[in-house]
Amino acid sequence: EYTYDANNNQILYSNYTWNLASSAWISNYKYEYTYNANNNVILSISYNWDISSSSWIENNKREATYDANNNITLNVFFTWDLASSAWLEVEKQESTYDANNNQILSSSYTWDLASSAWLENNKIEATYDANNNVTLNAFFTWDLASSAWVGTYKYEYTYDANNNQILNSNYTWNLASSAWLEVEKQESTYDANGNKTLDVIFNWDL
Repeated sequence: EYTYDANNNQILYSNYTWNLASSAWISNYKYEYTYNANNNVILSISYNWDISSSSWIENNKREATYDANNNITLNVFFTWDLASSAWLEVEKQESTYDANNNQILSSSYTWDLASSAWLENNKIEATYDANNNVTLNAFFTWDLASSAWVGTYKYEYTYDANNNQILNSNYTWNLASSAWLEVEKQESTYDANGNKTLDVIFNWDL
């Protein structure tokens, strides 16, 4: 079953199963959604139906924050702890955007119960050209030993005057040399109508 608010936003989804013995619908789970003034989801909660108590039991929750341009800047995920009857943090994702609303940074963190603090997990950095084509995607993981971000792999992109991607270069991070090492690249060509006519893939010889 679906329920909507005055702005046609879905605020409830409920799932049921037909019980042959009782000839009745039995609740399974449901999702509830809350929106801000711009109709962005700022809260979603899932529940499971507990047959023994005939009540809804919290399952997972997501809280979201947006900037003035309706770009999501923060997602925080929680799970319900039955023992304490409280929400426990699990993970969060933070995002940053440029003036053209392109996402230039996405960072994820996990909640550490022992220290009651957020620990860095991984991040993605991106850059764009004047035409908002992505020119770089770089991936990093958090190194606990050095308390620093360490590269894992990255992709660099080049475009022609018609915004067709003509080069895709892949790199991996070398811990020994602390430098990016080439892995492979793909060169592409296009005809006058912007149709791709050729892909050539090269592997880097170490």
